[in-house]
Amino acid sequence: MRFLTIISLLRKLQLTALMAVPTDVRNSQAVRTWLKAVVDTLLVLAEMTNTKADDKVAEAALKVLDDDQAWGVIHNLVCDFIDIKDVFTGTENKDTVASIDEASKIVGTSPALIIAIVQAIISLVSLFSKK
Repeated sequence: MRFLTIISLLRKLQLTALMAVPTDVRNSQAVRTWLKAVVDTLLVLAEMTNTKADDKVAEAALKVLDDDQAWGVIHNLVCDFIDIKDVFTGTENKDTVASIDEASKIVGTSPALIIAIVQAIISLVSLFSKK
């Protein structure tokens, strides 16, 4: 029985898309496409758990990726964080703070969650792009 569950799961996962890690995080469309594959995988895995928290996280991530305006702001923040490296070390970058506020309003969540999403994107791309 478990073997059939594993086979079913493997069929649902987009392994080819997951392996197509973008080489340049500044390529918005490549990062967005790859993250959609990651989130689709998360949705499949979330269905298999008894908790609803993982479903809500995956649905929120999908909401950001499906909204052009939200994705544009999030992607710009990812690039800002990479360029600045250490955004919150005493010097305030007003453009970045304004972008975080804008993204939180678009998505309807807290600025802290927006920062967490941006950090997760950077971490995922970094983790999967290492060979």
